[in-house]
Amino acid sequence: MYRSPKFQYGISKTSGFTLLELLLVVFIMSVLAFSAVSLTNTMDSSQDQYRYERANNQAVGLKKAIIDRVDGQEVVSGFVADMGDLPDNMTELAFGVKDGDPDDVFPENQSIAPRFDPTPGVDYYENGSGDEFALLLGFPSPVSTSLNLRKGYRGLALQTNEGTPRNFYMGGYLSLKPGKNIYEGLGKPRFDDGWGNVSPANSYTKRESYTIPASNAFGDDELTHGWEWAFPDNVETSLIISSYGKNGEQGGTDYDEDLVLATIHADDWSVDSTDVHVELQNDVFEVERDCSDLRALLLVYNAKINKWRSIPSLNFGSSPSNGFSRIAFPAGLRIPAGTHVLLLNRESNSRTTPLALADEVQAGDENSTQPEIQRLLFAPDSRLIKYKLQVTLPDPDDLSNSVTYINDAYDLLPLSTKISELNTKFRDGGVGVGEYDSDPLEYVASDNTIKLDAAAATTAMTNNRDFANIQILFDPTDANNVLIRAKHINILPGQTNVLQISLSSTVQPQP
Repeated sequence: MYRSPKFQYGISKTSGFTLLELLLVVFIMSVLAFSAVSLTNTMDSSQDQYRYERANNQAVGLKKAIIDRVDGQEVVSGFVADMGDLPDNMTELAFGVKDGDPDDVFPENQSIAPRFDPTPGVDYYENGSGDEFALLLGFPSPVSTSLNLRKGYRGLALQTNEGTPRNFYMGGYLSLKPGKNIYEGLGKPRFDDGWGNVSPANSYTKRESYTIPASNAFGDDELTHGWEWAFPDNVETSLIISSYGKNGEQGGTDYDEDLVLATIHADDWSVDSTDVHVELQNDVFEVERDCSDLRALLLVYNAKINKWRSIPSLNFGSSPSNGFSRIAFPAGLRIPAGTHVLLLNRESNSRTTPLALADEVQAGDENSTQPEIQRLLFAPDSRLIKYKLQVTLPDPDDLSNSVTYINDAYDLLPLSTKISELNTKFRDGGVGVGEYDSDPLEYVASDNTIKLDAAAATTAMTNNRDFANIQILFDPTDANNVLIRAKHINILPGQTNVLQISLSSTVQPQP
């Protein structure tokens, strides 16, 4: 008879899990729970690390936006190079928007003619006294090449009728988020520190010269975008940018810790004025020449206030033959990195911009056997400028005195005509002075010299007096008188800058 397996093997079949199976299930569930917790913690930690690294990268971007120099290149770029100063806050850097007047922005980057103020204020900024003038024409030919510089906020100027401010820039020095290109107060695109914090109160320490207006002023978050933005102890020339970390508050440890991420020292973006030197090369005269009447001027533009600085150097001394005379600028100034204008100028008449010189190339002897010879040098294209000659010689009737004659008018007549007029004056004499028997002046066109001929002009022309008294005067009211002999120069931060200019690039014999 057939029997079922149940009875055949004597085994009773029951349902349920064994103890081993239950322990295995509990173990698996524990592992899964632990893994979930670990994964969550790992994700949180990874996200924190990502934000921390993003804050560091943002700080690097901020520093490059303010001032950037590529190693090996003799130029700089960024806000400082274009604007001539540090940004006072993030709103200025990101959008070119001024605090206090949200509809107002900095001048946009464009070609601008340098302005020279011969009588600037104590800070060397043009003072609006009315004697400023633009250097419309410049190097190397004053007719064809402009001295203009590109200055101002670099970015795309935008306008919107929605919200305020309506005028602003995008994409100037920091990359905006796609689709977030409208600046409307708190709805602005943010350049935050990676944590997306809102700046707490007192996160902004202003520069001493920066005045927060009483009305329309931005709040700290508008000015800092979640960073701490500080000019410590009102130091004008250094900027420290810090992150408050994960908690968005001052203090804390680990990822909550406050971090100084970018420090821009004075030497990172500017140069002490005493570290800017000018070398004047005497490549015109065969002998040492006294250049104490010459000085260099550095024209530096501050686009934030739309003013030029006319910073004068110390005076040159003697310039050796085929050598250099080096001078520096007054102490106590910071020269921003970037491109500026360097010009050579006569201190005695700062409006007389074409450099004109008279140089003795041969001294007359005591026995009147050889004439004294003066060579005249003019700035290139000085024929475009009205001028006079002024000559001082001994009085032939009283050698203890001198007599001075000057051309009657500023005009464009050739040198030969000017000298002929002066010879007539010296021969005719005047009230209280003696008369020369013959022409004391002889112009030699071949080498642009004037002979002071003692033998032909009585014994008054002996070498018992200094005959280096020929001056070339230019009409200060002539519009062409603003033809400056100048050049563009680059100031690089963190080093001594030596700028060179030669007399041959500024003066040459007039054809």
